[in-house]
Amino acid sequence: MRAQLILLAMIAFALASAALSLGDAFSRYTHRTTNSVGIPDAGTGRLRAAVPKGERLGFFSDRSDSEAADRRMRAAVYSLAPLLVENTPKRPFVIGDFQNEAGIPVSLSGHRLRAVADLGNGFWLLAAAQR
Repeated sequence: MRAQLILLAMIAFALASAALSLGDAFSRYTHRTTNSVGIPDAGTGRLRAAVPKGERLGFFSDRSDSEAADRRMRAAVYSLAPLLVENTPKRPFVIGDFQNEAGIPVSLSGHRLRAVADLGNGFWLLAAAQR
């Protein structure tokens, strides 16, 4: 009888310990990947209609946080696959990521670009300005 009581106590302790560990794991879990919103389908359609087939695109962001700019570039690349996107504003066509629409004219003139189309979600299709 005493052995059965000890065995029952050990099982109860193991179950309680496992339940507490599991509960602790769930309460401390943090989803580490951020959601990146890419270019909407309507925007990709406008882009594909305006950009010559096979053209490599550049990318430019006005974000001061380089990690945020990288996430936005990856979201654009994913949205536009299989088109190739390079992290440079020195291409005939460039995807612009603008956090603040008021700063768009300054950013465009600084990189000698002009706006072609609003792609949505802060993304713009830009083209090299004519000289």
